[in-house]
Amino acid sequence: MSLRLPKLRLRLPKLRFANATDLLADDAGGWSNLGDWSSVTDSSGNAYASACRALAERVGHAAGISPDTRVLDLGCGAGASLALWRERFGARHSDAIEAQPAQAARASRLGSKVHVGFVSDVLPTIAARYDAIVSVDAAYHFGPLVPLVRALAGRLAPGGALAFTTLAHASNSSWLRRTALRAASIDPAACIPLPRLEGVLAAAGFSDSDITILDRGVLTGFADFVARRGRELPMVARVSPGWLKIALTARACRALVTNGAAHYVLVRATRAR
Repeated sequence: MSLRLPKLRLRLPKLRFANATDLLADDAGGWSNLGDWSSVTDSSGNAYASACRALAERVGHAAGISPDTRVLDLGCGAGASLALWRERFGARHSDAIEAQPAQAARASRLGSKVHVGFVSDVLPTIAARYDAIVSVDAAYHFGPLVPLVRALAGRLAPGGALAFTTLAHASNSSWLRRTALRAASIDPAACIPLPRLEGVLAAAGFSDSDITILDRGVLTGFADFVARRGRELPMVARVSPGWLKIALTARACRALVTNGAAHYVLVRATRAR
């Protein structure tokens, strides 16, 4: 008589959308992204918010936001980026799309028009054209990148700017990258090879494209911060589901850089006139 053991399957937890920011900062100020840590010197509980703001500022500068810019923000979360476009860049008009109803409700209190739903569903219903479309650390949640870029071109005025951060392939095939994307519920088609990005933008009607690699400032920076933050938290916080998600995200960020499986990039392009 043989003993038949049940098959064991390793299932990684789904790492969807925003992190538990209350574990990352004393007061995140509505921010929720991986952050740009390249110039953050603040070691207090405000470090996370400072890094998040720094990443958003990179996107805002890339888009050339100014007081007269009509902005569409994709994946605005609780609205910290909307406040930044107004207060730091002087933008008088900004709309947004946010998939999480509770976050969208918070963002709408800032005076912007916030459409609730997934970008792929909401974008076709918007008739307005914008001078800038931006997305801070959210574009890889919007599904396949190629049709997304085409759709965004249709919502930009001639000469309008597109600026967003995302992940891009650093190699043709990588088990690590596929595993990380699957765990984060990211469509593999949302992350395309880096050499293809400029071609995809050009085919959609964009010109003057520029792609900046931010691996160490963002992926390594976030992983280093999480390691420091973990040592500061009590044990009850470190064993919570929220912190497990954060720790797994940080580990994936470090592994992607160490193994050269993916790049974190800032993409900027101009819609042809």
